[in-house]
Amino acid sequence: MQIGLTIAAMKALEARRAQPVLFDEHARTILDAVADPHTQALLDIGLHENPSTANELSTHLLANYVAAMCRYYDESLLASVTNGIRQVVLLAGGLDTRAYRLSWPPGTVVYEVDYAEVLTVKMKALDNAGAEPRTTQRMVLCGLGEQWQAELTLAGFDPDIPTAWLAECVVCNLPGGSHDTMFERIIEMSAPGSIIATDNDPLAPSGRTWGEAVDTVLPDALRGADYSALAHRDERTHPGDWLSGHGWLTRTYTTRELAERCGRPFGNELVPGFDDLADRRFLTATLPTDYLAHSTESPLSDGPAAQ
Repeated sequence: MQIGLTIAAMKALEARRAQPVLFDEHARTILDAVADPHTQALLDIGLHENPSTANELSTHLLANYVAAMCRYYDESLLASVTNGIRQVVLLAGGLDTRAYRLSWPPGTVVYEVDYAEVLTVKMKALDNAGAEPRTTQRMVLCGLGEQWQAELTLAGFDPDIPTAWLAECVVCNLPGGSHDTMFERIIEMSAPGSIIATDNDPLAPSGRTWGEAVDTVLPDALRGADYSALAHRDERTHPGDWLSGHGWLTRTYTTRELAERCGRPFGNELVPGFDDLADRRFLTATLPTDYLAHSTESPLSDGPAAQ
């Protein structure tokens, strides 16, 4: 849960800014309910817009990184529902609050798939605060290493209509076997017209694990927290290769590009090791609506590559 708590803390810091690029009023509610000492200490210290120390710069850069990533995922999901998709699946969403903070068209159903203990913590905190989802929300209490697709279907998911999938910070958080199985299941359950937004790099650009990369850039308040879930180095197929090999049209962006786009550029002064996070790639892929008509014409492995 530490990764989700860290993302929530950065969103809570972003919400304090004069002109936030995303506003998550519920992040602090969840953090206070969990009372994790590391993220609470970070919130107490706060965010400095003009950092003067390495520790302040670490917090500033990490906050901009999370803001750029989350804004990109928000935009991907909202674009999908604007184009008519009405079922959204948040994989390992855990502490995600998009069902509460985004404006969803009527008829949208948001499914959240994660372990019961994680979703229960979130729902209890939000219920106690009187928060209400802005669309139909259905919880699927199942980890991604389990038979989550069956539980998702039981919750009302329809594999015959297009889906918007979100796998935020999942690629670096799963062992190779579970990672590949997740994408196999997404592909099996996606009707033409579906989209997925996810991170694309199992390892950092330098070749380090994401745990090693994150460890070099953490502000002092977060040191000692457990990020062991980011330590996977076992082999797996890159998401872009999985998807383009099955007929999906893919496009990738680096965090640096996304930060520039949303008005949170990293600047020229970076803490050592932050280049890995700045160059991390994020992916949006679409399964064309005419996919079935062309799926037998040529090998899918020759399909479009990530741009």
